[in-house]
Amino acid sequence: MEEHIVKAIASLLTPVANEGVKKLFQSNAKAGDALTAALTENLANVIKEADSTEIARRMLAKEQQVKLRKQFNFENVAALAIELASTRPAETRRPIDEDWFLRWFEAAEEVSDSTVQMLWARAFDQQADENKRKISLRAIETLRLMEREDVLNFRRAVDVFERFGVVAVSSIKILQGLMRGHDLDSLVDQNLLTVEEYQLSNIAVPGGFSVYFKLPEGLWAPDPIRQYRLSARARELATTLPDSIVFDGLTEEMFDVSDPLVTARYINIFADGLDNRYEVMLAIHPYEGKRPPPAGIKRTHIWEHIEKRWIRVIEPQCAINPNLLAAFEDGYGINCISHDLI
Repeated sequence: MEEHIVKAIASLLTPVANEGVKKLFQSNAKAGDALTAALTENLANVIKEADSTEIARRMLAKEQQVKLRKQFNFENVAALAIELASTRPAETRRPIDEDWFLRWFEAAEEVSDSTVQMLWARAFDQQADENKRKISLRAIETLRLMEREDVLNFRRAVDVFERFGVVAVSSIKILQGLMRGHDLDSLVDQNLLTVEEYQLSNIAVPGGFSVYFKLPEGLWAPDPIRQYRLSARARELATTLPDSIVFDGLTEEMFDVSDPLVTARYINIFADGLDNRYEVMLAIHPYEGKRPPPAGIKRTHIWEHIEKRWIRVIEPQCAINPNLLAAFEDGYGINCISHDLI
């Protein structure tokens, strides 16, 4: 762009930088109108002085570059989608609604990142598969807002919540063990995670573990317990995530959800996050679905607040990995003395 045009455009901002003009603009509507008129006139002069032929040439070149980029993006996503579809029997194919395809097409041509492109390809493949759940237009709009970092964070969240189901938060340590703070907020903002607060007295953890906690009679719980879970939209979109995505933002404090001891770490940190006035009990019981046995269960451990570990009261009446049991009783994840158990 010619130097005189750059200077002219830059001069458009000069009146706003003047404090006197700022005050007039804020306090006097007429002054604001006058300033707007001056800016408009200045811009008109810039356009008048510009070389229209050169501007037209650049506009055409820009338009072509944008179209090429969109075409490349669409072809890459389409190729991935075709590759996925080729592995599916023809009899399972489902026709795709025209409105849905138009939304998908408009979004796919805007995506340049290969990780996000795979997300869109898998969404298309799922929509065309009679045996899979359809992706709603609402979910498509959520996908449109997701950048590479969002996809990575979502992959991490799905892994965490597939392991724990619902995550009860008694302290910041649990949040640090799940996600980076701003990533967690972003997932909530995108309606991929929901968070609610409850006055709870117990939580159930998949695998056959229940934690009960109570205060002495007459005392009220000081704070509610926050519970995070995947939203309905997240569960809808989770199947579009490529399995090969690896969350690359792990910190030293974050849980390794593939670790066989991660359940002990989560439960230990939850117990440690409760006020030391609580009596906290753990029951290890046979795993029957997602809930404890309806007939009631006996506590197997009591939490020792000072030593930060579980004290065994009775032997668990079910089989349990001895390394996992040791992780509970050593305070794994808090005192960090059991990292080499497995």
